[in-house]
Amino acid sequence: MQQMIVINDQEVKFEVAENEVFTTSLDVAKVFNKNHKHIIAKIDEYSDEIKHRTKIRPISYLDKYGREQKAYELSRDAFSFLVMGFTGREADKWKLDFIDAFNKMESYIRNNHIPPRPDTRLLSPMELMELQFQAHKELVSTVDDIKQDLTALKDTSALTAKDCYMYQKAVEQKVWETIDKLNLDADIYKPKLFPAIHNAIKKIYQVGSYKDLPHFRVEELLADVRSLTPSIKMN
Repeated sequence: MQQMIVINDQEVKFEVAENEVFTTSLDVAKVFNKNHKHIIAKIDEYSDEIKHRTKIRPISYLDKYGREQKAYELSRDAFSFLVMGFTGREADKWKLDFIDAFNKMESYIRNNHIPPRPDTRLLSPMELMELQFQAHKELVSTVDDIKQDLTALKDTSALTAKDCYMYQKAVEQKVWETIDKLNLDADIYKPKLFPAIHNAIKKIYQVGSYKDLPHFRVEELLADVRSLTPSIKMN
């Protein structure tokens, strides 16, 4: 059985399937003025346990271009879990309208003596809160893992092409500063100063090449080049 009920000037489909009432993520997005892609992304973050216990079922539909797109069917518990974080006076009104519609459809089931399945017990508010807390913990854990991966990547990633360019420019500037400061003959000392600076940097960082340094140390590297006093033989 299906029935269309108007909420916030939108036709919302409610369907009785296996003695339980379902709406869809598409209709929730329409009524609450949300981007359906954001609703899908939020549901996709839920664990399998949350989807199973609240009865979230994947479905598909054709968009205006005839392409098959992803959506979800939502039981009353799934709807309540999803919209728990939606705030505002209008949002509260639309939540109540949805609840009234669920009540109307569930009343139809009872009045027509359709026996409920043993596993269709509505979750209590406390159980819904526990699931919400569990979903939040899983999200926080995922974010922490991503942060750790990014930190590890930052600590091990090699110098970028831009880093190498800035290093080379800093070395060139140090060469000319030294020549000007000591009033040296550029033709004689320029070829000596470049390797002298490179060797000094390799000695400071104990590496075979400045390119062996990680990206996060590039500012330290540039500062050392600027403060370096090259050691060369004066002929």
